[in-house]
Amino acid sequence: MSYNNVIWIEGHLGKDAAMKETSAGHVTEFSVAVNYGKKDEDGKRKTTWYNVSCWHGTAKGAEHLRKGDAVICIGHMRERKWEDKYFWSLIADHVGKVLYVKDEPGYGKDPDYHQPAHEDTEPIEDVTEDDIPF
Repeated sequence: MSYNNVIWIEGHLGKDAAMKETSAGHVTEFSVAVNYGKKDEDGKRKTTWYNVSCWHGTAKGAEHLRKGDAVICIGHMRERKWEDKYFWSLIADHVGKVLYVKDEPGYGKDPDYHQPAHEDTEPIEDVTEDDIPF
């Protein structure tokens, strides 16, 4: 028996996600750029583009994704034929937005994400091994 599973692809959206309603249900489609390899003389890496489709509940959860968002997509590959050409796309069962933790607000193209200020947290003091319950 064979399985067609993709563990995940991680990259950035090349365009805003677009949700459509079809006779089979809701589908959201977008493209993801995955960079790999060492940087060349211009400071760029090789890029592979993946077309991603999400169906039903996953489609509704992914419709808010925007160009530049960092995402992880898990699913399986599907081959399509169009005018004597073959194309591969990822049918995503799970899509997650990646939030980067950096000091500046909006890092990772997510303008709504802000790291909490460090001065709001109180340091833990006087903790001994006897205080830890495990």
